[in-house]
Amino acid sequence: MKDEKKIWKKQLISWLTIIIIVVVFLLTAHFAVVWVQLDDNIQRYIASIFVFASFIVIGIILGAIVHELGHLVLGLLTGYSFSRLNILNFNWYKEDGRIRFYTAACPIGQCLMCPPENEKHFKFILYNLGGNIAVLFFCIVLLVLIIILDSSVLALCLFAVLFVNIIMLFINLLPIKSWTSPTDVANILEILKSREAVQAFYKMLYINHQVVEGRRYKDFPLEEMQVAESADLCNYHVATLVLMEAEYWDDVGDHAKAFATWRRLDDIELPNSLRYILNTNLLFYYCCEARDIEKAKEIYAQDGVEKMLNIEMPQFMMIKAAYEFYVLNNKKKGDEILVKALTHACNIPIKGEKLMILGHLERLKTRMNDAKV
Repeated sequence: MKDEKKIWKKQLISWLTIIIIVVVFLLTAHFAVVWVQLDDNIQRYIASIFVFASFIVIGIILGAIVHELGHLVLGLLTGYSFSRLNILNFNWYKEDGRIRFYTAACPIGQCLMCPPENEKHFKFILYNLGGNIAVLFFCIVLLVLIIILDSSVLALCLFAVLFVNIIMLFINLLPIKSWTSPTDVANILEILKSREAVQAFYKMLYINHQVVEGRRYKDFPLEEMQVAESADLCNYHVATLVLMEAEYWDDVGDHAKAFATWRRLDDIELPNSLRYILNTNLLFYYCCEARDIEKAKEIYAQDGVEKMLNIEMPQFMMIKAAYEFYVLNNKKKGDEILVKALTHACNIPIKGEKLMILGHLERLKTRMNDAKV
């Protein structure tokens, strides 16, 4: 009953949020069209509204690009080195000293940098604020152009881009942790809470960079990602390192220790992105290691899990294959998903990630074949 109320409340909040966004958009579009004097007849008015809506979408894309480039530039200026940049389906990464490019589905934007070798020179505030600083300058440039340009249509287009970027900037300056991914300001405030949070954030960046360079988790000394029992796991940067420690144990083949490490986060309130990762890993464990069908079904029913498993990325397809094969007893479909996951994994350009995922997939393939005998 409590779960049903929680789901209903979440759906209500989602619908109210959508309604508010639509109302704000329509009011802003109306006043923008009136302001640039494109409302002299109904056809022109409606066309102008559609133009405004189109440039809202373009503005979101431009804002994401500017935001990630801001992280990149401020990172380079504060001693970081380039590791990986994702914008829409376009991805750049550094391998063997060269910048390489590939296309693949990814978040709308993400910039990963390698921190300075000396942790004492680790500056994280400007790196995290880089995106917001860049968007602020972008908004100022747009405002100047709107003022000096003598074109109603162009002013309307630029105003749409400016409007959506001001909204995005305002949201990203709020310390919001409850969304799928925390905002940049939330990241900074979380890092500032403790020395162990600073170290966890540093290690997360360093380890991710090394994975891009070709290292697997099991190639690292355990001390690089081990989290003390006394650590504050409520800090989500520290919790991220706990997930990495669990991945280390999983990569070396000690699934019992991986499971025990994941369970440390059971009662911790995590951002949705980390909660989804934790739940999908636990689901895979209950499917393949514990063979606990009821527990696997319970986790699968939790918020966000099914959605994650429908993403066509090999690490999620692997878990879906295991769920179909062991829990739903649909061995044919499980095999088909696994074959597809292996094909996708072979095309992963990131060396360390590719080695780890292929290792997990081959181990699952062996287990599934043995189960048929």
